Amino acid sequence: MTASEFFKKAGHVPFVEGGRDYDGWDCWGVPYCFHRDVSGILLPEYLRYSSVNDYKQLKKIIDGARDGWRRITQPELGDVALFKTGKYESHVGLVVDHNRMMHAEKTIGTFVERFTGLAWGLRLEGVYRYGGC
Repeated sequence: MTASEFFKKAGHVPFVEGGRDYDGWDCWGVPYCFHRDVSGILLPEYLRYSSVNDYKQLKKIIDGARDGWRRITQPELGDVALFKTGKYESHVGLVVDHNRMMHAEKTIGTFVERFTGLAWGLRLEGVYRYGGC
């Protein structure tokens, strides 16, 4: 699958907590499926949390999952932007280009928006690229 084909298919995927396919996914499902289907890379699934509202548990997972990821300063297609929601890092988006991401939210589903703008820019913890473990 090409990146363009992925974005066409992904644009209407609903939010499903713990989802990892085109029938529904959570915020991690977007980069997970992109890398699986476009890049041929099987990222960790990170399914060890009980709810997207369990931010303390998500923080533990994120902190423990940094192996294999490196922080980058020039975002490219396929990188993952990590955001704070409240005081915890608990939301991700798939980088589409240097300032836009595709991500999934519970009340909206999957969509593309700027991660450098007012809504997300101040909450951006960093952008990461996966290199394996």
